[in-house]
Parts: sequence; structure tokens; C-alpha cells
Amino acid sequence: MECLWSVVVRPQVAQADVAKAHGAAAYIAAFLARAKYLDIQVAMSWLSRIVNWCIQYVDNCGMTNKTTSPGVMRHGTFYALCQAFFIIFSFRYKEMVRSGDIDEVARWGLGRILHSPLDPLKYVIRPVGLCFAAISRSLQLVYCNHLLPFDAGTKLPFEPMFPFDTFKLRSSMVLVCAQLRRFSPLAEDKSEVTSALKNSRISETGNEDALDFLEEEDVYMGTWELRPEAVCLYALNVK
Repeated sequence: MECLWSVVVRPQVAQADVAKAHGAAAYIAAFLARAKYLDIQVAMSWLSRIVNWCIQYVDNCGMTNKTTSPGVMRHGTFYALCQAFFIIFSFRYKEMVRSGDIDEVARWGLGRILHSPLDPLKYVIRPVGLCFAAISRSLQLVYCNHLLPFDAGTKLPFEPMFPFDTFKLRSSMVLVCAQLRRFSPLAEDKSEVTSALKNSRISETGNEDALDFLEEEDVYMGTWELRPEAVCLYALNVK
């Protein structure tokens, strides 16, 4: 994780450095969100680090630019880390609520990032933003639905990746899938989050990558037909 973080925050000289930083942010997000064996305190520590970096970035932009241009490539690492935060939080927030850590998250000042001129919710994958906004509203953490884009046609300033979200090697999936966390909101949030994601799926028709950060069984929390590669796992009754 420290190695990935060093790739994210080191000075970016060439375009290859930018791509590596965005990829590293995606791997951080996927690992902290999906790995079942990672304690919630590990996720909290990294979420705090991401938030602090993003707040400092927003503050630096405010000091160096009278007018900040949102959505441009030079802010790509900022948006990649914002998306990483939204994904990790959405996958792990249930544990935060149960452990009482959600109160700490409320003190992090997320509004400084979300309401900044960089407008991060408009420049991440739309289903990711919708999911985070629905959960945040339910928790009364920060209201940000009005910041979501009206359509899904916005060009992203970074290349989104979801490295651990599909596992198709049938012989070994029984071993690996047991270690993968699926998206599972609190019972009281399930209806609202599911509705937001279903609506997003409809609006994202034609964009096959739009919901890649969730498996189909994640999106509908067990109410959707499983992908073929997942059927054999359930047939084996692997917990």
C-alpha cells in the first residue's frame, strides 16, 4: 500500500507518471474495498490519508489559481483519489456505522472537497457518485445530490480502473472469491441505493464500463441473475 501511495503522490514529469498514479489510486481503492480480511481501522487510516491529501490539493488550487478549471487532465490524480474514496467508503461504511467510526468521518470536512470548485462528483464514474451520494444522504453525512451530473456524457480526466472486481478463472475462483467483499449496504439504505444504481444502469445503456466497480450481484444485492462465472461458486455452496 505504501508503495502504491508513493506512486500516487510523487511528482509527475511524464504522461506515463500520470497513468501510473491513476492506476495506483485504482488499486488502492479496489484492495481496501474488496479485501475481506482487512480490518476497518486499516481502511479508516487510508481514507483519512486520502481526504487530507485531497483537502490540501483543493487548498493549493485555491491559493495558486484565481479561477480553477474543473475536469481538466492536470487534476486527474485528484479525481482518481476522490473516486477511490467514494468506492472504499461505499463498500466499508456499514462497518464504520457499527464501530462508531462514522462520527470520525463526519469530522473530516468532506464538504471542503465535494463543494470545492473542482466539483469531484461531476468527474468520477457516475454510478460511483450516485452510490456515495445516496449513502451520504442517508447517514446525514453531507448532502451532495445537487452536485451530481445530469447526464453520463462527461469526459473523465483520468482512466478509471477496477482491478479486483471480476474473477473469471473457474478452477481457482472458489479460493479467491471467499476473500472478496461484495457491496452490501445497511438494510435501511438498500432500497435507496439499489434504486439509484438501477436508474444509473438504465441511463448508462451503451456504456459497458459504467458499472464495472460493482458486480451484477453487488448492484442488486442478490436480486439480479448472477454472471455465469459466479454460478459455479454458488452451486458449490461456498460461504
